[in-house]
Amino acid sequence: MPRELLEPNKIFRECDARDLFGFSHAQLYEKIKKGDIPKPHLLSSPPSRARGWWGWEINDWQTKVAAQQEAWATEAKNFYVPKGGDLSKNKKPTPTEPAKPKVEKLKGLKKPMRINAQVSEERGR
Repeated sequence: MPRELLEPNKIFRECDARDLFGFSHAQLYEKIKKGDIPKPHLLSSPPSRARGWWGWEINDWQTKVAAQQEAWATEAKNFYVPKGGDLSKNKKPTPTEPAKPKVEKLKGLKKPMRINAQVSEERGR
């Protein structure tokens, strides 16, 4: 599915970062600190806290991430191959693995009383 490129000369505010990058604010700040995401620019003089990115910076980042994902997908094509055939079928015991006998439940037996309960009943009488 081709992604839609952003307008390169438009400034995108930091408050829209969740929609642009797909990370929460905490994750976004962490990735900016690591250098994975470009730093936003101040949009006015320092008393203001408004920050944002140019559209071309976001497009470059998205292109870089798409290339990394594609490279990983080609390398990890045979990342995990299960051994032993189809694992979705029920496993039947093999000749080397003896079948476990079924234990029948006995009906009509009462649950045994605990010893402490019997002693406390005897003392209470």
